[in-house]
Amino acid sequence: MEGSSYLAILFTVFLTQIKYAQSAGCQIPADFHGSWFSMGQAGEGVTTNVDGNGWKQSTEASRLTCQQIHKNDVTGTTVLMKSEDSSNTCTYCINLFYRTSNIIQVRQGPCLRGNEGMHITQRCNTESHIPNDVLSTFFRTTPRVENCKSTFDGLYTFSYEAASGGGGVCNNPGSRIKACQDPGSSYVDNQVFLMTYKSCPDVSASMDKKVRYQCMGSWSAKMSGVTYKFAAIADTVEKDNKEKYKCLMTIENQRNEDKKIRWAMSRFADCSSLNSIFAAPLRLVLAPRALSTPITQAKCKLPPTLKGDWSVELVEYNARVKITEDKLILKPDAVDTEISYSCQSKPGSIYVMTKTIEGKCEATLVCVQLEPKKDGSVTFMVGMPTTVNANTYPNLQQNDFLSVCSGSFLRSKVYKLTAS
Repeated sequence: MEGSSYLAILFTVFLTQIKYAQSAGCQIPADFHGSWFSMGQAGEGVTTNVDGNGWKQSTEASRLTCQQIHKNDVTGTTVLMKSEDSSNTCTYCINLFYRTSNIIQVRQGPCLRGNEGMHITQRCNTESHIPNDVLSTFFRTTPRVENCKSTFDGLYTFSYEAASGGGGVCNNPGSRIKACQDPGSSYVDNQVFLMTYKSCPDVSASMDKKVRYQCMGSWSAKMSGVTYKFAAIADTVEKDNKEKYKCLMTIENQRNEDKKIRWAMSRFADCSSLNSIFAAPLRLVLAPRALSTPITQAKCKLPPTLKGDWSVELVEYNARVKITEDKLILKPDAVDTEISYSCQSKPGSIYVMTKTIEGKCEATLVCVQLEPKKDGSVTFMVGMPTTVNANTYPNLQQNDFLSVCSGSFLRSKVYKLTAS
């Protein structure tokens, strides 16, 4: 055997050993394992099954095998994957971004050939081989448990406008979102929310529909210097995966005088259609609504002399107070929500009231003392809250109201209401 041929064989064996070592040491992290659904570039549905060694997509004939892997805080987890199709061998640079336990986003570069001995950080140059404007969202087909609190938390009314179908904005007060989580609960309430669409006669794209969505988690991302919150949801009864999964987007920490919050929703299982809260397949405007149940309905009267507008200095903020014949409504200057106290019973010189916060699902029983003073002011003291729900409330008796007030003022601070 000639020396040059022998060296060529040794070099080939050496490269083969390097490639085998790289492949053997390449393990895709467990967070990315599982079955995922995504939308292809032509709008087709794609199922991707990922394990430690690589993945197989329903639209491709061959499996991709992990060759090298590199983790970066900016570009996510970059994987160099090779096609197992011997007739058309391609290597791909793929960025994997973990968003939630149910969502990953993927950016895949074109087919590469040659330079197989090059390290992944050189070969997968982001600008050259992974396009920044192509980002696919993968939805886990068997979702893991995610709490809804980071997506929707509370009670809302909403208006909506579809980009297709025409007709403009549908603003029916019956369109509502109910996302009531019970902290620590083992029930499914923590994982789902109910979205009720009501139609408008003059809006052709409006509808009457109730959808129960499972929350798949949320994440933040910056676009053009603005921080957006994204969330993913799954229709609990829809069978068509293209229709089942949706993306939501809003600007984080919105503060509007009218308390409204704008959201954008995708039409299909695709986040790439969401670039602005003002231009999206479905545009939503949410407003917090008050809890309305028998618990919040007034059952006693307040003194007529207390009716009117007042102001009060609290520990953390000042507030405006409006007293009606059966309610006390507190409007803090520093926050957008209203706190409402509804008269339920008057055992002695104090009032038992249900306390609710606008947009929240919970109601509590509190004891309130309102005592007029000679200078025209009113002393205002609120006791410790007691949780109450719709099931136990109808059975409460006068003695139960008295027990709520027993010792509830021990740590209470006395405030002074002054006429506005």
